[in-house]
Amino acid sequence: MLKTTARRAFVLLAVAAATSAFAQKSAPAAAAPAAAWPTKPVRIIVGFPGGSTPDLVARTIAEPLSKALGQPVIVENRVGAGGNIAGDVVAKATDDHTIGVMINGNMTIAKLLNPAVPFDPLKAFQPLSLIGTAPLLLTAPANAPFNNAQEFFPGRPQRRHQVELRLAGRGHRGPHRHGTAQDQDQHGPGARAVPGQPAGHPWR
Repeated sequence: MLKTTARRAFVLLAVAAATSAFAQKSAPAAAAPAAAWPTKPVRIIVGFPGGSTPDLVARTIAEPLSKALGQPVIVENRVGAGGNIAGDVVAKATDDHTIGVMINGNMTIAKLLNPAVPFDPLKAFQPLSLIGTAPLLLTAPANAPFNNAQEFFPGRPQRRHQVELRLAGRGHRGPHRHGTAQDQDQHGPGARAVPGQPAGHPWR
């Protein structure tokens, strides 16, 4: 089986201007003290379905966050467009209590790949913390005529149009999709991207 490992990072993000905790830190000393944050339940927005890695990460940190903050922490899935729908929800949040778990690679290239994305990831979010990394593997069927990357890539020019790259779903814009686009820029048409089932539900 062909396995090439890469990593994608999950970053806990919040809208800086909409988070009162940040405003309190920068307020003048003479200003009246604000109420302790949070004052109500906190939402964690996730752009992928239940059972996906970002969803599991969010649910794993929700309970300890709730205990630390003294308020309920609710995970809300806003699925679609490779995380851009969830990103838009976080970017437009005005309740001071909305944060998001996002894949940094997706957010980094979102506006570059699709100028119509209604927010600018570089301006709309304030990174709070790196909360985890996950491996990405390049795989092939067990009966494939190659066993590693060294055997696969030398023979690829002869079968460029026979290669399919299976993605997590439509609108998914992770680093592997970016890598495919870069490969086509350098070598011409090659692997055909084929959207699959949503992440977390590969058996359907």
